[in-house]
Formats: sequence, C-alpha cells, structure tokens
Amino acid sequence: MARELTQQLRAYSPEVVVGVVKGGLFVGSAVAGLLGCEFIPVRLSSRSRDHGTLRADVRTAIPREVKGKRVLVVDDVMQSGETLRRAMAKATAAGASEVRAATLVIHPKRSLQGGRRPDWFALETEDLVVFPWDYELRGGGMIESDPETSGA
Repeated sequence: MARELTQQLRAYSPEVVVGVVKGGLFVGSAVAGLLGCEFIPVRLSSRSRDHGTLRADVRTAIPREVKGKRVLVVDDVMQSGETLRRAMAKATAAGASEVRAATLVIHPKRSLQGGRRPDWFALETEDLVVFPWDYELRGGGMIESDPETSGA
C-alpha cells in the first residue's frame, strides 16, 4: 500500500515527510524512503493505547526545519481528519511553503462528516483495518487486547 501511495505522490515531490506517530511513523518512513526525502516523526498527542517510550528521533512539535519546504503529512488511517488538520496547521505555522496530506486508509462516511480528506490515500473502506502496530503481542503470540475494542 505504501508503494501504491508513493506512486501517487511522485508528482507532488515533497521535500520533507512528517509522519504522525504512531501509525504515521511506519507509513511515513516507508514513503520517505521510497521518495528519497527527509523523514521527521512527530507525536502531536498521546492515545490511551500507546505504550512504551518514543524513539529518540521522535519530535513533539513540527520542527523549524520544514520552513520554506514542501511538506507531506502522513498517517496510517484517517477517521475524523482532526489529526491531519492539526498536523497540517502546525507545519504551516512552522513555515512550510506548501503542506499536503496522505494516508493509507480513509473511512469515507467519517471523512464526509466535516473531516478533511487527505490529498492522497491508498484505500477507502468502511471496514475495520488493523495494522501490526495497532496492538501488541504477549508471549506465545497471544494478542494483548482485541484491536477492535482497543480503538484500532
């Protein structure tokens, strides 16, 4: 899906990809690698299901390094669009010359309820989509919590 999304993004040619942690960390790094551009992981808020510590390179704000650059904000799933809207506004406030958004998945009914749709996406579905980073495994390969009830 990241490769498919990257094909759509080539015309935009972002200079910086900002991945919104948690899901945007995985998707954003893949997209940035495929496009050959800088990747900056950012956590703008925490979620109750997030556990553990952040990677050392994760920022808690959009850095000034985006100033004057074309920025692509990436997340894994868009539901209400609030996370994308907030990240794009912060990138604009940090001085980015242009800011666009991409996700792997959008939920169409939710995105049409006043949410901002991403400029690019790979899959549009109402189905529950669970990625490996949406839950943790316990010893023996047991799922720690049901992804659907944990907010995945």
